[in-house]
Amino acid sequence: MKNKLIQTLLRIAVLASALNATLSHAQVYPLSENNWNNPDFVKRFMGSYGVDTEKNPGITVAEKTLFDSVAAVIGSNPTEAARMLSAGITPESSAALDYTLGNLYFQLGRNDDAIIAYQKAIRKFPNFLRAYRNLGILKIQAAKFEEALPFLLKTVELGGADGDLYGLIAYSHLNLGRSAQALPAYRMARMFAPLSKDWAIGEIQCLMNMSAFGEAIGHIDELIVRFPEDPTLYLLQANAFVGKQELSKAVANLEMVRAMGRETLASLGLLADIYMNMNQPSLALPIYLDTLSQADLDKSRAFRIAQVLSRVEAWDETAAYVEAFEAKYAEKLTEEESLNLLNLKAKIALATGSEDKAMEFLDQVVQRDPLNGGALLLIADYHWRQRSFEEAKLNFERAAKVKETQVDALIQHARMRVTMREFPAAARLLQQAQMLEPRNYVADYLTKVEAAARATAF
Repeated sequence: MKNKLIQTLLRIAVLASALNATLSHAQVYPLSENNWNNPDFVKRFMGSYGVDTEKNPGITVAEKTLFDSVAAVIGSNPTEAARMLSAGITPESSAALDYTLGNLYFQLGRNDDAIIAYQKAIRKFPNFLRAYRNLGILKIQAAKFEEALPFLLKTVELGGADGDLYGLIAYSHLNLGRSAQALPAYRMARMFAPLSKDWAIGEIQCLMNMSAFGEAIGHIDELIVRFPEDPTLYLLQANAFVGKQELSKAVANLEMVRAMGRETLASLGLLADIYMNMNQPSLALPIYLDTLSQADLDKSRAFRIAQVLSRVEAWDETAAYVEAFEAKYAEKLTEEESLNLLNLKAKIALATGSEDKAMEFLDQVVQRDPLNGGALLLIADYHWRQRSFEEAKLNFERAAKVKETQVDALIQHARMRVTMREFPAAARLLQQAQMLEPRNYVADYLTKVEAAARATAF
């Protein structure tokens, strides 16, 4: 029974950590090659200030003269260039002027003005391919993915498809949680740009979101050959291995990242949870201790790790972790957190045979908080083991008056009454517990206790 409980708890722990650490619809890798910090991408976005008259609007001789004068100052004074161009734009002027003004505004960081300029260009020239494209890209930069898609798809319709465009369409769908729609777009992007890391990782994310872990692992293997020092790839593949329940392979990847010194709080948590799932708390402990040095680990989450270790009765590891936790957070604990820590220390002491020490901790708790249900339950359990049944009964009854421990106190009290062969009293306690919070295992237990009560009534 104990082993089954441990395995159940550990399975839950690993699943919870995997869900937090793995890539989900809500978490998408940022673009690395196709972002605004990449000069090549910006150059592709900007294009030239000239216009391809086959697919884009032409300009008059007078507008060509304006372009030439603007071009002379773009490099040295883009603000003046934008002013000059804006002054020359009329409702009748070429859409090329509005488009170029949009590029200038983008260069100046005035993205909202750039969007307005591109929209004006489209109104003047409805099939202005490059204006649609740039509008879509600016909407992506603003994380307005739903708004970006119509502009990007219109660019495809007008014949402007390439690797960047399909990749950005896929990226928009992925950020909107549409992995099935994103996947074919990523595959088209990779046809145009087979060496793009962004589009390869995007395809992998789609596969993982669709639980196609085996295919995702294969693609990641190819990327690792090209980028063997990138810890992101090992972490991504570790989550895919977790998805396939190949935990030893996940451990190898996570340990590789740890050896690189590139571990994260999420990767450490996942690695420790996997070791716990493999019934190796001694291997999990040093990793959990490492998490205490992570700046983004708050004390509530840190304390939950101690509780996980205690639930699976890894008492030596729990004691070692609690000691390190207390050294870091002792001066930062609230009154409630301090009492919870004392309760946990009492639980460790009871489990390791230091009962007098445990009672010292519990006495401190009830002196500071007479209605601390957790402490009252531990005190009741202590007296039960000591066969001081009246003291145990009194403390179970006190714990049953505390909302947070009411049901557990009733169940534990019933179990004690069963050991005393007081089956009718035990049945009444279990019935009360079931009325408050029905539990399947309690229902089964109640059936057996009621049967025992009937058998002893004669």
